[in-house]
Amino acid sequence: ILGKVYDVTTGEEFYGEEKGDYRFYSGRDASPCFSTGNNTPEGAEQNVDEWEDKKLIAIYEWAEFYEVHNTYKYLGDLAGSKYFDAQ
Repeated sequence: ILGKVYDVTTGEEFYGEEKGDYRFYSGRDASPCFSTGNNTPEGAEQNVDEWEDKKLIAIYEWAEFYEVHNTYKYLGDLAGSKYFDAQ
């Protein structure tokens, strides 16, 4: 979310490749999905740069959720299609 990568392994029932309702969030920056609820690859590809602030609030709230989550640990950042670990 917002270019940050988190280890969501403990939430496999949500993010699991085959069964999780939020499986499209894994492996990409799916920031738009957090606001629109369009949990599809197409939904994840929406460009948030042109969105109004009101529509971005949900994304920022979810970003905060991940930042303080007890088990979803921050791993690094996405820059374009490249991943950079926190180390």
